[in-house]
Amino acid sequence: MNNLLLKISYACMQGIFTIIALFLSMSSCSEKGIDKESEDIVSYELAPLHRIGIRKTNDKAEFYDTVTDETFHPIGSSYIKLYVKDNGNVYHANFAEGQYDANAAEAALNEMRRCGYNIVRLWLYHGSPSLQPIMSVEGPESTNVPDLYKPYMDNFLDFLERATGNKVYVYLAIDRVPQNQYYLSMYLNGYDDIGGIINREYMVPDAISAKEIYIDKIMEAIKEHNPDLLNTIFAFEIRNELHSTTADGPFDKTEGVVETAAGRYDMADPVSRQACQDDNITLFLNRCVDRIKSHDPDALTTSSVFTFDPVGKTGMAGDGLLPVDCKDQRWPVRPEVLLNTKIDFIDIHNYYPWNWMNGLESCGWESLDKTSKPFIAGEFGAHRTAFPDVNDAAQALFDYRQDILDSGFQGALLFTWDETKHTRWTMEEQGGVIKEKLKPENIQWE
Repeated sequence: MNNLLLKISYACMQGIFTIIALFLSMSSCSEKGIDKESEDIVSYELAPLHRIGIRKTNDKAEFYDTVTDETFHPIGSSYIKLYVKDNGNVYHANFAEGQYDANAAEAALNEMRRCGYNIVRLWLYHGSPSLQPIMSVEGPESTNVPDLYKPYMDNFLDFLERATGNKVYVYLAIDRVPQNQYYLSMYLNGYDDIGGIINREYMVPDAISAKEIYIDKIMEAIKEHNPDLLNTIFAFEIRNELHSTTADGPFDKTEGVVETAAGRYDMADPVSRQACQDDNITLFLNRCVDRIKSHDPDALTTSSVFTFDPVGKTGMAGDGLLPVDCKDQRWPVRPEVLLNTKIDFIDIHNYYPWNWMNGLESCGWESLDKTSKPFIAGEFGAHRTAFPDVNDAAQALFDYRQDILDSGFQGALLFTWDETKHTRWTMEEQGGVIKEKLKPENIQWE
């Protein structure tokens, strides 16, 4: 009898040790959180998020959870951290080495989840030689290989894991290309009639190739770290607020024929000028979409634009980027053009005090097909000077977002969560009044 009791006791102890070992092994997985008492980072098991897809109904296109089949409305904010140099230059330093705060990121994501927000918009920042030694994806300016700066990417991947753990999707903007020797040598190669970083990005063959290589490196970094994290990325924003400028060639000229990636165009002819922007944007976006989907066929893609109204061009959409000497020389891409590219949805930005519907109408809203692709507002907001009182700001932003959603948009994201080194109201400041007011549960869906 004693031997039997000993065997039973031994078997029970083995079972207990096995359970403890399993628990410890789960604790070593990659998902992270904050221990509420110690505020130390802890780890627990990481579960992939459900993929978000797009489907068409009789009268609209919408996002949906491909596992539960539920409609998905992206409601949240941007999350940025700015570094301001003594000379006033502003640097997107969210994931920069020595600037990234993992605990602050975890706390923000946890609060987003508590409030019901389901998405956060991020930038992978291309960097700037003038702002080094702080570095982003570009690494040292002298870098002459396509690889992205590992300390920066490690911080980004850490955030991606934390977003996954908090069930918050990431809307990822991948502006321009890394500003180092390797990428800039391609970006600036040839086509001297095309001037400036903005126009060259989508009009110069080697610049487009540089963007494709940049996309390759982003996708490879995510897949090599953990391919399940691709589920967390709601969409890849190929370019934030895609536009042309008449401050640089070829659009600063009103005569002569220019050679571009998409062909030859006459700068004296308004129709040819407009085709120059439209054709090159289409070529650029389609190639970027193809490159992203070569790595992840289920990825969603887009490119955002601002409206014509805030840059003083109401009634001028489609007129050939004329006149060239406007006070604001930026010319956004028309949504009509974006609808005819391979991107999966359209992202239009506007800010108070510009009326939301007036902004849409300045882009040719009435003539657009609203059923082929979903629309979202990846940025909206209001300057503090417009509403000195936070409660007034909260109500105005609530009403503005409601106008966005009532116009048929599937989601909207405030700029920004908690970064106050800019002029716009944020979710968290002054006790989080705006954060509470804009909770998804308060939306009045039609």
